[in-house]
Amino acid sequence: MAKRSTQKFQQTKNQMQRRAGNNHANRLMKRLGRISSGDGNDVHHKDGNPLNNKLSNLEVKKRG
Repeated sequence: MAKRSTQKFQQTKNQMQRRAGNNHANRLMKRLGRISSGDGNDVHHKDGNPLNNKLSNLEVKKRG
């Protein structure tokens, strides 16, 4: 079986940085106890910039 390449989903450095920013925000909110795995919540960046992970820019919203 061939190894699945992530190139299709992360073609540019900008896309990889934005994804890393989203992952960082999720880890931060889990550490603070505001979300947990499987609770149906997502972390939302108020200004739309996933690289801005200040607590004042993050909020928890229901998924969907």
